[in-house]
Amino acid sequence: MYPNDSISDVSWTIDNDASIFSALWKPDAEIRHYESIGQDGYRLTVSGTHNGKSYRWGYTAFYDGHDHPVLGRDDVDSISCYRVNDNISIGFFKKDGIFCGPDARKISKDGKTLTIQTVRRNNGNVYFDVIEYKVLDTNILEGNFTRPHIHTQGAHSR
Repeated sequence: MYPNDSISDVSWTIDNDASIFSALWKPDAEIRHYESIGQDGYRLTVSGTHNGKSYRWGYTAFYDGHDHPVLGRDDVDSISCYRVNDNISIGFFKKDGIFCGPDARKISKDGKTLTIQTVRRNNGNVYFDVIEYKVLDTNILEGNFTRPHIHTQGAHSR
């Protein structure tokens, strides 16, 4: 399915009941929106609430192994991305040039579930989360989505 993968131009909502969080940080609600960028890239915008406070963060990246800036998070500031196949990709987050941990992203064969496995070290703590997302709404798949603005202050940190 190259040049863009099956996640592009789709929005996903978190399924907290199907997700496993090892850290104390667990969103109340979260939406991830992916947009195709060029031949081999994407823009991710994440918005949600945690303990009643809203947050937004995101990045634009290409599957080229280079560091790309992450905006709106205190715990990471860049990501390098690699595509395994149409349904699986891996990202490596960094903070100040230091490796923080990988994320593996997998889309189910039916295209209705996105699973993100994340391992991260933050402030001496290590966590491993398995986060499930479902396609948000068919209206979004038909192009009726307005991408939220990414704020670079007041973002969450695990």
